[in-house]
Amino acid sequence: MITIHKSSYSLLMDHVSDMIFVMKVTEDNNFMYEYLNETAKALSNYNTDLIGKTIQEANTKHTAELLYERYENTLATKEVTTYQDMYVASTKKTMYSDISLIPLLDDNENCTHIVAVIKDITSKVEITQKLEESKEHLEIIIENVADLVVLINSEKNVIFTSPSYTKVLGLTQDEVIGNSYTKNIHADDIKVVNESLNNAIENGEAYTVEFRRLNDKNEWSWLQAYGTPVLDEQGKFKHMVIVTRDINKQKEYQCKLKHLAMHDPLTNLPNRRHFNEQLTEALTYAKKQSITLALLLLDIDRFKSINDQFGHDIGDKVIQEFGRRLQSVSYDHCTVARLGGDEFAILLPNLTENETAIDLAKSVKRIMSQPWDDDGTLPIITTSIGISMPESMEVITEHKFMKAADLALYEAKHAGRNTYKISLPINS
Repeated sequence: MITIHKSSYSLLMDHVSDMIFVMKVTEDNNFMYEYLNETAKALSNYNTDLIGKTIQEANTKHTAELLYERYENTLATKEVTTYQDMYVASTKKTMYSDISLIPLLDDNENCTHIVAVIKDITSKVEITQKLEESKEHLEIIIENVADLVVLINSEKNVIFTSPSYTKVLGLTQDEVIGNSYTKNIHADDIKVVNESLNNAIENGEAYTVEFRRLNDKNEWSWLQAYGTPVLDEQGKFKHMVIVTRDINKQKEYQCKLKHLAMHDPLTNLPNRRHFNEQLTEALTYAKKQSITLALLLLDIDRFKSINDQFGHDIGDKVIQEFGRRLQSVSYDHCTVARLGGDEFAILLPNLTENETAIDLAKSVKRIMSQPWDDDGTLPIITTSIGISMPESMEVITEHKFMKAADLALYEAKHAGRNTYKISLPINS
């Protein structure tokens, strides 16, 4: 199960400048507030009294209905949901925000939590409103806004930039004006940026797009741009106002969330969900390329007795050291994962010969036989290993592959443990 421990909430989220709410999905598919970060407490009308309440208990009927619909959609699709909203802050000021609802799934692909990340875009909305009210105030606004503001013509060339370009990207106005807006945009992002620009120029539609641009330190900066075409009295394109913000911290936060969702918190190894994705990709690739895979399933022998005799703290340390030793002897291209409890797996893609898997099993047995502590209180830790190696990849499925390794692991335990067994063939 994918878990972000409550003790990690503050460490991970309290220093994020965006408001964050962690919602637990209840058994009846309702949504209960489990955490809000310091930014949310400061900017919203909520406080820690919110914890443990459902959406309906914490909000007015109208607000609860709107929120529930958004969260219900995220729960149903298991996809990130984004939308814009407005609210009245604790200061009584009307605020505007971009909201991302991020589902967290367990090993069975069930959504257990939804993380709401609420980004303040009030300054962007206010800029747009003021531009519409009075173009004469444009330079005053641009001079004092932290976000990047740029004007481009129909050829996508920059005709004006704000001073903040220098602060964020280290580029002077002279270095930017006259050049193509798409200069120094990452090759993987240039297509989606051009599509957004072309649609805005041709159809007069506003857009939002995320992309990477090279800064003066030769590093890629993640940016989020809001483009609004300005039309003349005849409705023809005049120029484009693009307001851009640095979202590097947001991307780092999303990477941390993804890592937590795909890794075991005790060993930091890939978890079952991550392993299953790697297995599916490896099997698909192996069938296309006519190469062979091998899979090792491993259990720590008599782990329950270790827990009972020495306590769960020592048991956790054994799990951590076991995973570290597996990594130390595995090949660079292998995937080492903790599937749960004392069960581990090693996926070996692109084998040249079956002996590779057997050699690895021998290396695992050898390193596990080394002492586990300095004072000799712990017994020697051993492992039973089941190996599956198909003769042909054409009819192999993930289930068959795992089942064969599991049967071989059972044979290894039945043979007295501290050994490995091979399941061949597994094509029937």
